[in-house]
Amino acid sequence: MDNTASGGDSCPSSYSNRVSGMAAGPVRASRFRSIMSCTAVLAGIAAATFALPACARCVTPNNVAVKAAFPDYGLWRPVAKAMSECGNVETSFDFDATTAFSQSDSGIGKGTQIVGISNGGLSRLMAQDAIRPLNDLVEKYKSRLNERQFVRAGGKIMAIAVAANAQVYAYHGQLFRRSQLQPPKSQADLFVLDKKISEQQAVDHSFSIALKPGWTASDLFLEMFLSTGKPLFNEENKPVVAGETGEMILAQLKKLAELSPPDPFEKENSAVLQDLMRGRAASGILWASSTPSLDKEDVSRVAGRMEFLPVPPMAPGGKPAAAVWWDGFAIAKSASPAEAEAAFKTILEGLDSEMLESARFEAIWLMPEYEPVRLTKAVIETIDAGAVLFPATRQVEILQGALGEHIGDYFSGKTEAAAFLAQAEADYLRIARERGLPGL
Repeated sequence: MDNTASGGDSCPSSYSNRVSGMAAGPVRASRFRSIMSCTAVLAGIAAATFALPACARCVTPNNVAVKAAFPDYGLWRPVAKAMSECGNVETSFDFDATTAFSQSDSGIGKGTQIVGISNGGLSRLMAQDAIRPLNDLVEKYKSRLNERQFVRAGGKIMAIAVAANAQVYAYHGQLFRRSQLQPPKSQADLFVLDKKISEQQAVDHSFSIALKPGWTASDLFLEMFLSTGKPLFNEENKPVVAGETGEMILAQLKKLAELSPPDPFEKENSAVLQDLMRGRAASGILWASSTPSLDKEDVSRVAGRMEFLPVPPMAPGGKPAAAVWWDGFAIAKSASPAEAEAAFKTILEGLDSEMLESARFEAIWLMPEYEPVRLTKAVIETIDAGAVLFPATRQVEILQGALGEHIGDYFSGKTEAAAFLAQAEADYLRIARERGLPGL
């Protein structure tokens, strides 16, 4: 993976709270945390620090005391439990890269070697020179990892991703087969499918999308833009979303809205799930973390009938029109070589096959032993198809806010695409200068 993330530790992530009653083989038998604002996700984090007792299944005994600080997300609990099998590890669940810098100069507590982060925390920690490259440790222990876990920045591996989430394309496989329809290979195919589904009157709408102004619509815009390979900023740190590519994506979003059930510009992501579950749409774009609900027979009319693919690319042969959100770990730069290696080995112990067996439904895991199933394979395929990691930097956060503020005026026809994008760039520059961002 390549990564340019900084800013706050951002949602959507790959973790959840467990629920019962899921059919066999979802991402996990759990209710994934909904895709919401980062503030809402992090508001419920409660601090709890404790030393976990040693158990008997340690493969790589640890003779160096290490500390780990994780966010209080469900996926880290089984990892921490498995880490404790080798002893000499103290784990806390109060780490938040968006606030850690008020606690110490580096953002990492004194004596802490391992931190759990996601897209937003990486470059924030790198900017503080708080974490070390992991290339040497990866080379030594690479047999226990795979390529899709390596989060690179500046050509160096700076973090190891352990779980992921992404928007995916869900479609009614049974209906497609019965109607002899082929899944889309590009977004142009979505309109061909709409015509065929309308002719067959198989379902009211061929496609569902959520475009509520604000975070939801601006995220879709940014993920589509990133998938084209075009940069969001130039070498002077100024945004470059205005122009042909940005206007093309806005027009595409408006065209996709015409395929959707009523009021797509008022819908959050959860509404797409409802459209699919209730049979109002034959396909749609939604977060992989919400797909388990589609298989719940007590609430879904399409249980067991949905299939999943990466979001169709903007053009044939392109990358999926989606970005990857990840959770993973980094090692503190302050750790001595012996502490860094002990920390790396200890967390690999926490990511072993025994942990995966006990917590396979807690996340869309990225370790080599994880075997994706129907509800999870599209995320793995999205990564393997070269989708970018969402760059949750301070710059992107400001740009997303500027886009989200007025994108509704474009959807309603009050503003033309060129004028809207120019206004978003101007708003970004004003806010970035007020906040003292580099180069401005």
